[in-house]
Amino acid sequence: MRSPLRSCTAATGSAALIAGLLGAVVPMASSASAVPMTMVPVAGIETVGPIATVGSGAVQVWPELPPGLAQMPRGGVFNPESPYLSVPSLRAVAETPVRVVDVGRSTVEWAGVLSSGWSRIGATLGYAREYRVEVQRASGAWGNVGSFAVAPRGAGAGPLVDADAMKVSVVTGQVATSWESARMAGPSGGAGVALSWGSNAASPMPGLPAGWQLSAAPGAWALLSESVSDVAPARVPGAALAVRAPGTSTASVSVEYPVASGRWVRRWVAQRKVGEGPWQTVPLRSLRRSAAQVVGTVGVPKAGRVWLRVGARVEETILWGPSSMVVPQAGLASTVSREPKALRGAGVRSLVTPGDQPPVVRLTGWDGTQVTFTRNGLGVYEQAGGAVTGYANRLTWVGVNRWEFADSDGGVTSFVNGKASSYTSKGARLAAYGWDGSGRLTSVVNEIGRTLDLRYAGTDACVSAGWTGSGFVAPPTGQLCEVAYPDGAATQIGYAGVGLGAQVALIKDPGNTGTAFGWDEAGRLVATRSALVSRAATLNPTAADVLTRLMYGADGTVARIIDAPASVGGDSVTRTIDYPTITDDSLRDYDAAPGANEAVSAATRVDAGPDYGDLATSYKIDPITWRAVAFTDARGLTASTGRESSATGAVASSRDAAGRVTTYSYDELGEVKAVAGPVDQGAAGAQATTTYDTARTSAGVDDPLSGMRALVYSQPSFSGSVSAQFLKANYSRGALSASWSGRSTAFSAQASGVWNPASAAQDAAGHATGWQFQVSASGGTDVELVVGGNLCTESNPCVVSGLPTGPKAVSVQVRRAGTAGWFQVLAAPVGQPLAPLPADDVRPGFGLTSVATSNDDIPDGPAAGSETRYAYANPANGVATSVVEPGGLTTAIAHEASSAGGGSWGRQLTTTTPGGKVLSTSYWADDVDAALPDVCGGATVRESGQVRQITRPSGETLTTWRDITGRVRAQVTGGDGASQTICSEYFDDGSTKSTSAFDTADNLLERVTTDPAVGGDPLVSSVTVEHGPAAPVSPNSQVSATTTVDLQGRVVESTDAAGAVTTTTFDVLGRVLTQTITPPAGSGASPLVTTYSYRPLDARLDSITVNGVRAASVAYDGGSGRVARVTYPDGVSAGYAYLPNGALGTVSVRTGD
Repeated sequence: MRSPLRSCTAATGSAALIAGLLGAVVPMASSASAVPMTMVPVAGIETVGPIATVGSGAVQVWPELPPGLAQMPRGGVFNPESPYLSVPSLRAVAETPVRVVDVGRSTVEWAGVLSSGWSRIGATLGYAREYRVEVQRASGAWGNVGSFAVAPRGAGAGPLVDADAMKVSVVTGQVATSWESARMAGPSGGAGVALSWGSNAASPMPGLPAGWQLSAAPGAWALLSESVSDVAPARVPGAALAVRAPGTSTASVSVEYPVASGRWVRRWVAQRKVGEGPWQTVPLRSLRRSAAQVVGTVGVPKAGRVWLRVGARVEETILWGPSSMVVPQAGLASTVSREPKALRGAGVRSLVTPGDQPPVVRLTGWDGTQVTFTRNGLGVYEQAGGAVTGYANRLTWVGVNRWEFADSDGGVTSFVNGKASSYTSKGARLAAYGWDGSGRLTSVVNEIGRTLDLRYAGTDACVSAGWTGSGFVAPPTGQLCEVAYPDGAATQIGYAGVGLGAQVALIKDPGNTGTAFGWDEAGRLVATRSALVSRAATLNPTAADVLTRLMYGADGTVARIIDAPASVGGDSVTRTIDYPTITDDSLRDYDAAPGANEAVSAATRVDAGPDYGDLATSYKIDPITWRAVAFTDARGLTASTGRESSATGAVASSRDAAGRVTTYSYDELGEVKAVAGPVDQGAAGAQATTTYDTARTSAGVDDPLSGMRALVYSQPSFSGSVSAQFLKANYSRGALSASWSGRSTAFSAQASGVWNPASAAQDAAGHATGWQFQVSASGGTDVELVVGGNLCTESNPCVVSGLPTGPKAVSVQVRRAGTAGWFQVLAAPVGQPLAPLPADDVRPGFGLTSVATSNDDIPDGPAAGSETRYAYANPANGVATSVVEPGGLTTAIAHEASSAGGGSWGRQLTTTTPGGKVLSTSYWADDVDAALPDVCGGATVRESGQVRQITRPSGETLTTWRDITGRVRAQVTGGDGASQTICSEYFDDGSTKSTSAFDTADNLLERVTTDPAVGGDPLVSSVTVEHGPAAPVSPNSQVSATTTVDLQGRVVESTDAAGAVTTTTFDVLGRVLTQTITPPAGSGASPLVTTYSYRPLDARLDSITVNGVRAASVAYDGGSGRVARVTYPDGVSAGYAYLPNGALGTVSVRTGD
């Protein structure tokens, strides 16, 4: 990503330098006469060339995934190949018919028998799909017992081992890597894109090589597809009518195929066969579609007997039409078969009217994750997989080819023609997405209109096309080759030949940084080269072979990880992985009794050479979710995590390596309501509780917020601008109600909440007999109630059966409302009179912290001294407007309005302290030019709606200027008639080039300048501090220091201005072995040599010697791993004892008498 390559050097502070770290200063005549630093550029890292492609030599390219288990009522599996199925609620039933239904296709994928709640699905399911599990009741009817999802292909899971830019799964042996662009600056955090690659991963969109995925942020969803199962069946193409003009090698092809069925088809393909030869795929060119046909051309021999067939790619399958002979012009095609076959599950019904909505809508995330919504008989879209529409997620049809998806956090993704067009949060558009006709993402626009462009070979000019002289191949046509930023900089993507295709070989970011990737002929990632090594290799070509490497085994898993050495030819650490064995028995055992005792084992081992033992970390893996439930490090200390269930994944307790335990409890919405610990087992420790979504009354009572969260549209029918609001219940009309007045125009809204009846008796009665509802509203208000997937319209009482006890999602859709009005919902169990719901029965579910308490009371404080309370003027925006801290001190916080555009983003404006002092903040306009202070050059920079000025209670101000990338270019601190100005310059990689400080009269105080590659050597950098004429210490002087790093970026030598040299050596694990400080020549002082030794067992520090004399040795507590005693010369020692919460309790010092 775009980040400072050497930030540790570039960010060296002037204060530290002035403090004497650079030694003596060198006087100079004046700042004006100082010789400017000359910097030698480093050659482009692309000149080093790509990492050479190696042979695969593997029996199996991709590893086989362990078997999965779909646990009901809500589960998930990573491996679609015949997963196991568990329905715990039916363990007492000997045998039950069961079937698995693909919710997107409404097809039965498998049917079998559930024995004591257990079975194995005898079918290969689809990646990134949702399935519903149904069992047959005694009546013969099928009932839903839960659902599960299959993860996208290549989805990484389980503990990961880092290997430079790569990560290896300890469970599967799969590999992943990623890159992230810089975020475009903006008042809400900006926007950007990312690339990721995974072993055998699916690429959900075109424009990327195999295994790569492209994502944009903010926003999680990229694509939307409407099922046409109720429109027309996907069909096998008809026989191709192929006509060859005399004397040509081109045949015109036409295939009968209805346009309605064509909506299923992702791509058309063709194959030809000459004589009795094999079928060969050939391009289908000049493709055109009509209402009843697909027409194109193919290349064929000028003579001979040629057969042709055309296929339609639908989902993951190609449906081949009957073969036919290519005939001369005016001839007739010889048809083998004309019988069309419907794709299984495509459906055979047609829409009654064009305005009806599709029965199934599927959302695809940037990472390939999919969410499916099905439309029930009442027209309500319900999310498959257990989430209830109206609270967690909501899908809305806006118009032809236009949809909106609202998530539980209030984020709204809009889709146009199946592609994400924008992402909005709390009323403000944070990102917009652009696409081309090939379905490739071409642009991301942030909240203030800045654009990040994605460019593709064949359509745009590619800088990396000029890298072929260094061994790269030209970017393949249609593939991503550049990401361009608003400041004119760009990330370039270079390619290398891999097998029969091409793969990403270098991602070069601005500032000559980036990661190189190496591949084998099978298309697997086998090596990476860091940016620092690539830069070093421009000067020393032998450094190009300093790589982090992966070696694969015959089963396709990573067998060895070989870390890059710190120098050319240096020693490397080799790591291996013991993968877990997951079987039918291990799944059954863990399903019956989840916990570390039934988990499967895995381990990572480190070979650091003969000086260290087997530095292994062992894992206990949940065989269902592949999460680590415990791990034991090289010290033999174990940390573990207990979860409520594999389905929820919520952590119930954790134990750290020192043995301290932390427990967690949750409310009905899954929010953490109490945390106890960490503390030694059985001891009393810290306890914290959190209350959500309440408001403090004048009587000092915390009342729950009653009402619903809502997306309010400025126009009827869910159109116009949108804002997030809290619809407070009208208490006189009950919890499911709202009233409004004084609005300027008609509007619409989608409101949702969590209904949890306070009366357990009524809740149980409604579950047993069903609930009845009646919706009423003021004139001109069009309101619908959605509960449990059922639609209840205004003035028409309805009955809903099968609602569970406890929390239930409920939604109210206000399609049209006037400037003033109300709505109300009456409810009761069937057989009881309808009545307004009690006011506190419906909660908005914002999850806002209202009260936070702990048992760490303030000494001599009030009873509620440990309590912190938060208040929210508008709960929908989630921003606290006052905080009452322990002891009763109140801080008030004011924010600007949050609206779509107009420069209002809900940013903090003022903070008023308990003593009445005010800290205020102002902001630059969203997209304006501003001139830097004259002393900083006066150049114009483009501001991005970020902080302009902070005014402190003392009256002191801090004014900041940033450039278009968001980097601080100038800051002026003023007050009491004095000021100080700091000017900053940057290298292209974002690291600091220089920082200069000036006084009120614009006289130079100090300038710090960095040379990141002294003499063109990227491993040597220097920092020069210049004191100007106004410096209070040593004016008109300068000092310099140089630093040398190894190929892992560790400082191995530094020289200060006085000539003192500090040299550091490391072992293969990166631990410091020696540090030698050599005084300047002629000083007469002796070098100071500090040596560190480590325990072979776990590589922890054992002792320290100074100039050959032992200075300290360390002993550890075997049970907790904490330092127990440090022994110094002459028998002096310090012993350490710890409190139950792990804090240092006592230090016992023993003298050497």
